[in-house]
Amino acid sequence: MLPLLPFVAGLVTGATALKLWRSNSSRLKLDKAQDSLRQATVSSLEAIEQSSASMRQRLSQPAAELKPARKPVARKRSTKATTQPKEKVVA
Repeated sequence: MLPLLPFVAGLVTGATALKLWRSNSSRLKLDKAQDSLRQATVSSLEAIEQSSASMRQRLSQPAAELKPARKPVARKRSTKATTQPKEKVVA
């Protein structure tokens, strides 16, 4: 009798899940989720379109009119190349 309890519990759970899946309220929630996902996708694509249009406009200008993004950074030379390697002590 005890091994049949999990089987019966699984059948009841499956039947309940199937009934909820086929219900109208779950379909409405799914449709609402799809609509919100679609709206988020559209707004993201519009933002990408606007940024690419502004970048296209900036790149189409002659090079003399473009402003540099920032000044180049002066870098110090490494002193590692001028130092001599340490001698190995062989015992």
